[in-house]
Amino acid sequence: MGTGMRPYRKLSPERRAAFLDRLSACGNVTAAADAVGISRDAAYKLRERDTAFEDAWALALDRYAAALEAELHARVFEGVPRPVFQRGELVGHEVMKSDRLLEIALRARLPEKYSERVAAKLEHSGSAGVLVVPGAMPPEDWITAFAGRPEESTNADA
Repeated sequence: MGTGMRPYRKLSPERRAAFLDRLSACGNVTAAADAVGISRDAAYKLRERDTAFEDAWALALDRYAAALEAELHARVFEGVPRPVFQRGELVGHEVMKSDRLLEIALRARLPEKYSERVAAKLEHSGSAGVLVVPGAMPPEDWITAFAGRPEESTNADA
């Protein structure tokens, strides 16, 4: 009766290199561990015990991230060939660039310029707070809408 867990086997330098190569290629610890015949947990335990392996692990993930960025760049600027069909027959290919990936790249690289985040400022005066969201309502409209309203008591005994 098996538990599905593989016993931990010490990784030889060759198997460590194979794990790190696979990790840099796929960015997935489980897949890299499976490729060299160890459990995911064993890989993490080894990383905790061996600082050189931990550094190499981080470098492998950096390489994977660089490969992802290179692919993103290629899809944004060079495009991807897509088949063109007419009446069910392939008549050629067109190169399609990705506007969505361009948008994602711009938001990642220049968030202050391309992010959809809305800044809010919290001002507090006295015992009540007021959330001021720039552009939501001009101050004079706010005063007209809310001035002169009687304050509601928050004390249930009053």
